[in-house]
Amino acid sequence: LMEIADIFVLNKADYENAAQFEEQLLSVLQLAPPRDGWTPKIVRTIATEDKGIAELARAIQLFREAQSDPGIRRVREAEYWKNWLIRAIQQRTIDDIAESNSAGQRLKEMASAVASRKKDPYAAADELYSKLGRERRSEPA
Repeated sequence: LMEIADIFVLNKADYENAAQFEEQLLSVLQLAPPRDGWTPKIVRTIATEDKGIAELARAIQLFREAQSDPGIRRVREAEYWKNWLIRAIQQRTIDDIAESNSAGQRLKEMASAVASRKKDPYAAADELYSKLGRERRSEPA
């Protein structure tokens, strides 16, 4: 999994391999679908000669305009909070297992079974998850 930038700045674009690097980067970017209607831009600059700076400023402005759409912002915020909630649930699940003596013991047993090749890790995880869920449902509220 790789996070793709919104704008790539190829500084020192006067170096001999800059064009080749840009082509390789374009090839990689073609594999990623546009995100929120935005296709990452590549801007070549030579900062020491003040070349490409205006093009970079324009690319940044275009990105800001594209991201200022309220619909896109709502989608991004909802996605952010969805991922935040998932991480919080994961952490609480881990905390529940760590605080439960019986779950901790089962975790050790399953880890041993996986290590000795008696159980595959996915089946062990499914079994632990299922048992934890049953325990939680049977606990008084």
